[in-house]
Amino acid sequence: MGRLNLSAIRHRSRALAALDSRPQMRTPSWMTALASIPISQPLLRQQPTAHPVPSTRTRTLPLPPEATPEMKLNPPTETVSTLLHHGRRHTPKSSRKRQGKRSRLFQPVKIEYEEDHIRQMFYKDHPWELARPRIVQEQSGDDAGRYGWDWSTGIEQPGKPLNGESVVHRTLYLLENEPDITLAHAYTKARREFYAIRHQEDVTRRIAVEEATHTGAVYPDYADPIVSGMRREDAAFAEWRSWAIRERELKVQGRSSGAPSPAVRRGATGDRPELDEDATRPQMDALDAVEAQKESTNAPARAGSR
Repeated sequence: MGRLNLSAIRHRSRALAALDSRPQMRTPSWMTALASIPISQPLLRQQPTAHPVPSTRTRTLPLPPEATPEMKLNPPTETVSTLLHHGRRHTPKSSRKRQGKRSRLFQPVKIEYEEDHIRQMFYKDHPWELARPRIVQEQSGDDAGRYGWDWSTGIEQPGKPLNGESVVHRTLYLLENEPDITLAHAYTKARREFYAIRHQEDVTRRIAVEEATHTGAVYPDYADPIVSGMRREDAAFAEWRSWAIRERELKVQGRSSGAPSPAVRRGATGDRPELDEDATRPQMDALDAVEAQKESTNAPARAGSR
């Protein structure tokens, strides 16, 4: 290691010596502030403290022997608050293991909250929820008090779109208020409410599209992902079928001309190997049957449109 650089600590003393040697020199404006707030002298850095994570749980108290039937139906509960330390904690040297680099020993500890684990778990199970558009800007910074959010009534709150944060807050409320409930049970209960509302939204959207179509609305093909995917699949299938027919014709022409053909030959397009006529004949017969069935199915629809 190199020598310690103490030039910042000695800066004021050097400036005072320069003023004594040159009286005509103007006193810097930072001299008074540096005299009242001197530079720190200790050269040892302190390790950052671990930030405690509060955890609140409700547990059921044991019933006394003389418990009444009312007490058995509604047993007494107790709210317990504990502190969970998720940061670095000092452990004995014998049981300590090297984790990471020593250069990170004095870096600030990450501040964590209990709902961070729930949020990470939800978006890991539902990654496509991150693709939904969201409004992250609040008008006053206190939408919960402005709209009167009460997570005891359910996962759906006034003025708040349904998203992953609703599941996080609902799960946290169940953990803090439901007696003797586990994280898995609370998370499952919140997700069940989330799925029910999502299903209701999908049904409402589908019915609205059907009603609009019935009254004359016309939607493009890309509006329905299923129809759009089927059209792309049909286009790829038609392209492959034309390529297979062309390869089979080239194979038949090569055999009829008597020209020796190599064991492996590239196709006419140069990007696919040729097909064996005997091996592809059952497939081509099946393709012809599929095309005939498709034509017979579409014939009544075309006749009705006329």
